[in-house]
Order: sequence, then structure tokens, then C-alpha cells
Amino acid sequence: MARSLLKAKKLPKQYWAEAVSCAVYLLNRCPTRSLEAITPEEAWSGHKPSATHLRVFGCVAYTKIPDARRIKLDDKSEKCIFVGYGDRRMGYKLSNPITKKVIMSRDVIFEEDKTWQWNDDQEAVK
Repeated sequence: MARSLLKAKKLPKQYWAEAVSCAVYLLNRCPTRSLEAITPEEAWSGHKPSATHLRVFGCVAYTKIPDARRIKLDDKSEKCIFVGYGDRRMGYKLSNPITKKVIMSRDVIFEEDKTWQWNDDQEAVK
């Protein structure tokens, strides 16, 4: 499943850990035969998980830059790649391949049909 997530959006192999983590997150929210029509998340926590927050792995996402981190004429958003979901708190995990930083954010706009552009050396193109 992780390989399929990477290949669908043509992401380089450096994102394999995020793809595996996202695959586990998704599998825990899918029904299984062994649990008789409930999900592993529901068996563990006791409540039925929601699927409204799920997004396409590897799509282009824009996160809001807080007012405190920018000045008047700076950009209000940053272009990133969606690479997963928050582990301990609500939010989306985003990677900026230009700065090589991972960001957790709740203020995100997704373009699920778009992919990030890479050159032949798997370097990010702005």
C-alpha cells in the first residue's frame, strides 16, 4: 500500500516512512474480517472513526503562515506536499521539499488532483 501511495503521486523514495505511516493510519480506519464489521480504531477506542478528514497522499497543499511569522508583503501561504496525519493531535503533516522541513497544520487548502514537480535527480522544482 505504501508503494502505491508513492507511485500514484510520483514521490521519491525519501517519503517511504511517511507513506507507511499513512497506510497504517488508513488501514486502522477500514473494516476487517477478523473484527466482524468494525474497524481496528473502533475496537481500540470504542468510537466509530470519521472519514471526512481523509485526503489524497502526496497532493499539493497550501498551509497558512501565521501572522507572527510574516511581515506585510510576505506570502500568506506556503506550498507543501501532504504526507500524513497528526500522531497525537489533530492536523495534517506537510513536507516542504524546498526547505526540507515538516510542518503540522490545521489551516490547509488541498489541491488533490495536483502533484509536485520533480526534476530527473528527484530534486524539487519550485
